[in-house]
Amino acid sequence: MRSARWRSPQIHFPPRVKTFLVDDGTVLDDVSFPDDKESWDAFTPKVTLSYKQSGFLAYVTYGEGYKSGQYSPASPADPGPVDPEKLTDIEAGIKASLLDNRVNVNVSIFDYDYKELQVFLVEQVGTGQLTSRLVNAAEAEIMVAISA
Repeated sequence: MRSARWRSPQIHFPPRVKTFLVDDGTVLDDVSFPDDKESWDAFTPKVTLSYKQSGFLAYVTYGEGYKSGQYSPASPADPGPVDPEKLTDIEAGIKASLLDNRVNVNVSIFDYDYKELQVFLVEQVGTGQLTSRLVNAAEAEIMVAISA
């Protein structure tokens, strides 16, 4: 099995003013957001090779994933955009039915390699006030074996 996808999302971050109020309705601050537009392109292929025989399946999959860049309107000082998040996935596994189909065995191992992972960064500013903003982390890798 094989597939591929071309994605080209465009995001428009319109200009606006956000007013921050305290509980009694007092205006705390007016913050202006810039007018900005961004687009990103991505080709995300996926290929699976498999071997199937009576009661047994073995497979290997390679795929690429993509989460578009985006803005972080919750952080007016730095609304972004952040870069797209990219994923490379390699997976291998077997599925088998044993003992006249009374026992099923599924085993897989996969490796997810993230680039430009999008995460929220929480920071303390000023007099102890917490703020969060969306940023790109460097990398993340997840490798897990699952059996059932």
